[in-house]
Amino acid sequence: MSVAVDSSLRTTAPYSPSVANWIRAAVLGSALLVPSLPAGIASFDPFLAVFCMVAITRVLPRHPLGPRIVRTTLPWIWLVTLASLAAGSLFGLGLPAWTLTTLLRDAFLLLLFFAVFGASLVYQPRVRGTVHLVITVSALVILIQGGYRPSGWFGNTNIAAHFFATGALSLLLTSSRTRSADLLTMLLATAAILRTGSFGSMAMLSAGFVYFFLQRVRVSRDWALRVLLALAVASLLVLGWFSYEKVDISGGNQENNAQRFERSGSLRTEIWTSSLKLVPEHPFGVGPYGVVSRQLSADGLEVHNDYLGYLVERGALGLLGLLGLGATFWRRAPPGGATRGLLCAIAVGGVFRETLHFRHLWIFLALCLAWDLSRGDRFGPLQSHTTRQGSETVGVFGIKQSLEIRSS
Repeated sequence: MSVAVDSSLRTTAPYSPSVANWIRAAVLGSALLVPSLPAGIASFDPFLAVFCMVAITRVLPRHPLGPRIVRTTLPWIWLVTLASLAAGSLFGLGLPAWTLTTLLRDAFLLLLFFAVFGASLVYQPRVRGTVHLVITVSALVILIQGGYRPSGWFGNTNIAAHFFATGALSLLLTSSRTRSADLLTMLLATAAILRTGSFGSMAMLSAGFVYFFLQRVRVSRDWALRVLLALAVASLLVLGWFSYEKVDISGGNQENNAQRFERSGSLRTEIWTSSLKLVPEHPFGVGPYGVVSRQLSADGLEVHNDYLGYLVERGALGLLGLLGLGATFWRRAPPGGATRGLLCAIAVGGVFRETLHFRHLWIFLALCLAWDLSRGDRFGPLQSHTTRQGSETVGVFGIKQSLEIRSS
């Protein structure tokens, strides 16, 4: 495939002092390790917001794709924001504090997404190296820590498991060739997920691996590779079944995986049923974080479903904005790319728990989107850092593409 490449898209990171690199890595690592609160603002958020604003204004405009992504996603972001404000104000008198703090939290997450997206376009190897280090160290902490379903420094077992699932998949999907460092980090992350016993994260990991397998099979003519990938996916499914049926992580809690799965499924069914009854009564929603704050669900818990949660709390317009934002990311990413694979996993994870307030989700999504768009996007020609006439570059999933370089 011969593609004309505009040399103006070729953006390289200028030299910067090592101290600045350490600061960037420290902030990104801290953002990955400090999860967002369900409602309210963590003490780390204001500092992170300032850093993100600097990154967005100074780094994001360096690459032509940065402003384009902002423009295409803003309409859906505004729709979600307006629906959230309408839901919070129409339910009662004025806007309660939890609605405002939840919207501020959402704003921090979007700032972080655009900041990491810009940084990944310009400093991609450095960002990916930081992600490698954080996932590896966090997985080792989980594996060493004792007790029932350890959470490490995340404070919540399910947040930790979701972090490892999205992190491992982002490394897998953005790897153009097999590297020992990637394999080691993904194995540690998978072991950490099994240690936490999170069923939703296991389902996410399986969905991501199935997507990876299908894309590799579609483009590869090597039957040995196809068989190897099929065995890898089958092994993951068998491992999930084995951990569900055989592995006892009760730690003296007198509850094995099968019992916990049954209890968790019954509780979620009860929560979803009670939450659905709120939709006809409040078509514009009960306000962001309104289900928990107003004790409207069974046992006063969150909805445990991203889509139903948006429908109940932000109304049909809020859900439409969320789906539109996801569809925008899907359309802008190339077919078979890392972004679409991670979106499939996130969509599966959102069925079992509310995950969109997890800070790491937006960081890994930004990393995958930057990886895809720097190699070939729906806006225009493929970008390449190669300058030799008629050379080859490794594209998404290791597919070689012949590029014809033209100078502007």
